[in-house]
Amino acid sequence: MSVELDLVPTALTQAIDELPLVDHHVHGASSHDLSRTAFEELITESDRPVPEWMTQFDSQIGFAILRHCAPVLGLEPFCAPEEYLARRARLGAAEVNRLLLGASGIGHFLVETGYRGEELLGPSGMAEASGSPADEVVRLESVAEQVAAAGCQAGTFASRFGEALRERTRTARGLKTIAAYRCGLDFDPAPPSAEEVTFAAGRWLADGGGRVRDPVLVRHIVWAGLERGLPLQFHIGFGDPDVDLRRADPLLLRGLIELAEPTGVPLVLLHCYPYQRQAGFLAQAYPHVFFDVGLGVS
Repeated sequence: MSVELDLVPTALTQAIDELPLVDHHVHGASSHDLSRTAFEELITESDRPVPEWMTQFDSQIGFAILRHCAPVLGLEPFCAPEEYLARRARLGAAEVNRLLLGASGIGHFLVETGYRGEELLGPSGMAEASGSPADEVVRLESVAEQVAAAGCQAGTFASRFGEALRERTRTARGLKTIAAYRCGLDFDPAPPSAEEVTFAAGRWLADGGGRVRDPVLVRHIVWAGLERGLPLQFHIGFGDPDVDLRRADPLLLRGLIELAEPTGVPLVLLHCYPYQRQAGFLAQAYPHVFFDVGLGVS
């Protein structure tokens, strides 16, 4: 019996090591080679240029890249950043993507395509590069902005958005909102009336459309997403300087969480740092709320 018990931890560790992971929120890998400046800009949330006197490799993510990614490319752990970047350049973006994605242990990618979609690999590109299935997570704000850019009237915005959302999500696995960036999470949790949506859409379109920031329109697209029935991801907390961190606390969503509970739609709180405790409480208190631990080690 003691021998069998001694074997359990090893067997459990092996089972975990062999378990394919699902990355439920990933942006595509870069489809082209990167200069050092471009690479360092991608490993920080700052939107400011990297000062000449410092490097983003001297950060937790920089240390992680040199520790875990460098050996996959045939280098020693914690090699010099210059050596790592030179190896990436010699191999080329396609081979680097194949090696790193293949070594990730991820068996299925859910690719959120609303961020720099024209520059990064989409679901099909990620599937080809990794050898694993990849599906799309559709960003609600991007769909709304595409509807406006295509041309519509204030009175038809709601219906046009609904049609576009259904079409964009025919094969999608989930939705995402960046309400935290656009108006903060302290918006009225109730769905707006049709009249409110038309008025807000008229004001937005008269200003030329662009980024959807009006809280009424954000509320509308969030509720349209809930009606669509796919899991809905919320950006929480940490992000670039465009987000007001004070208004990205998930506790601000409690009203919406309770109103949305009868829909049965899973709500996923992404990132969460530095609000892990608040997000953990919500996930514990409400069965339809899920807590992403992607930044749990930051």
